[in-house]
Amino acid sequence: MPNDNYSWYLQVVELYKQGKTKAEIARILNKTWNQIRWAIYSLRKNGYIDAVRTINFGNQHITHPERQILLAPTDIDLINDTAYSYERKKLWDIFNDGKERRVLVTGDYHIPFHDHKIIEKILQIPADIFVIAGDFFDMYSLSRFSKDKLITMQQEFSFACDILEVVAEKYEHVIMLTANHEKRLYRMLQNRFYDIPGALEFIKERLKIFDFNARVSENIHFINSWWFKIGDLIVAHPDYYTKIKGKTSQNTFEFMLSIQESFGCIVNAHLHRVNKQIHFHKLLIENPCLCHRMDYILDGHKNNAEWYKGYSDIVIDKNGKTDFNRSDFKIL
Repeated sequence: MPNDNYSWYLQVVELYKQGKTKAEIARILNKTWNQIRWAIYSLRKNGYIDAVRTINFGNQHITHPERQILLAPTDIDLINDTAYSYERKKLWDIFNDGKERRVLVTGDYHIPFHDHKIIEKILQIPADIFVIAGDFFDMYSLSRFSKDKLITMQQEFSFACDILEVVAEKYEHVIMLTANHEKRLYRMLQNRFYDIPGALEFIKERLKIFDFNARVSENIHFINSWWFKIGDLIVAHPDYYTKIKGKTSQNTFEFMLSIQESFGCIVNAHLHRVNKQIHFHKLLIENPCLCHRMDYILDGHKNNAEWYKGYSDIVIDKNGKTDFNRSDFKIL
């Protein structure tokens, strides 16, 4: 043993052979990760443990050389896009019934900075499907930027529930996307629990932060992704954006082509400005927002204060094709 004063090294050897990770061993023995790392290094150097061991990876046991790259078998679900694809297909199946649809696409509410007067006007418009295309929440309290307001997450969720209750009563189908502001909470959790395997997924599963709408109404379809598709309409809220008008929706166009997704129209949220163009025979729309103009737009750091409130009105015919002549953004 490297040092007789370190009897816990025996426990490290046993736990290591059981396939425990360094973080797990540190937690079990109440040691720091670095202490365990150096203990394993010393034990391996002195021949007390082998360089090959069996580790636990989900429900499978994989033997691999320590310090070599682990090539995970492809039947292990490491990428969430499998689940996202299932959610999108499930939504597709609901509306792939040969009926004409009118879709109201709203987004970028940034609760509690939402403009309730504009929202009340939109709620008077009839539609078959009401879309909340991401950034429903602002998650202001989790922002890394300087704050001059005291806004709690409880306040945001209270406003959100009130709005969703009204929307769910008014419209037969409501679809919600996840976007960059909703992801602020998960990024915070990732930063706090990056060294504890499975902790983030465990907390997300228990909290069900963005599935809270299920408690509001069963006709709210939550999509844990940044885009979905109905007919040939794609509604998206990417993290990326450019200052060039129309370019962000063109980038989404290029992305959908790269994954071989067929479509006729893209409504792109996130920008808080508007644009409509026909690009290679596809209709691309940049969707307005439903929040008040933020302080940072007027503080002299931006050379363009363009900021539009409104929605997009999209008509999908019985064949699933977007009617270009009856589809456009609306400014209120």
